[in-house]
Amino acid sequence: MLYVHHFLVALLLTVVAETLIVAVFIFKIYRLKLKNIIATSIVVNVLTLPYVWFVFPFLTSRTSALVIAEIFAWVVEAILYKIFLKLSFKQALIVSFVANLASYLLGLAL
Repeated sequence: MLYVHHFLVALLLTVVAETLIVAVFIFKIYRLKLKNIIATSIVVNVLTLPYVWFVFPFLTSRTSALVIAEIFAWVVEAILYKIFLKLSFKQALIVSFVANLASYLLGLAL
């Protein structure tokens, strides 16, 4: 039960941190509608974080799982940003990388 509680806290922190970063980054640079950006970021994180927490850690060693999970989140989220926000793949990769790096560093800090 404690593990699920930690996941829910991580989900909340990830969604808030990445949504703020993605919203500011995409809105400022690409001028897309803010409500679309926010909704997309929330959905993207809710879809990927369970895999990062509940699938990858049980497939391999801790270090390998971390690397694979972060690459998975970065690429899958970029694909979803490309599809839903109509960004180029390069733009989506950059946005996803910045958001995931920030949430990873926030997680380390906490």
